[in-house]
Amino acid sequence: TRFAKCCWPVPGDAIVGFITRGRGMTVHAQDCPNLAGGVIDNERTVAVEWAEAEQRALPVKIAVHIGRDRPGLLADISTAISSRQANIVKAEVTVTEDRKGLNHFTVEVKDLNQLQGVMAAISAIKDVIDVERVRGL
Repeated sequence: TRFAKCCWPVPGDAIVGFITRGRGMTVHAQDCPNLAGGVIDNERTVAVEWAEAEQRALPVKIAVHIGRDRPGLLADISTAISSRQANIVKAEVTVTEDRKGLNHFTVEVKDLNQLQGVMAAISAIKDVIDVERVRGL
């Protein structure tokens, strides 16, 4: 069983299995854009649920919208993520000429509760406007 990168499911998300042609089963979040957009044939979906023993960290993409960039803001965001025992595995930081920004992070979390804690910690930072989970590639 593989987890679909198009929707990055983590324990706590509602999930569905999809029987692939020649590669076994992939697990998607129920709100995966591919499921909603009809990309995946619904006749090949199966009910699945998280195993109790699932404790490995899984990657999740988040977008952090910045109202005003400032020195130390990236450090504040990094500290907020690590304070929730999550790990950053990828970061893309973009600042516009008017000093606003959109930062994308891929963080490893063990479940939905940890992800929500990470997002809440980032949301509490001065100059952060919004934090959202990113679905799709």
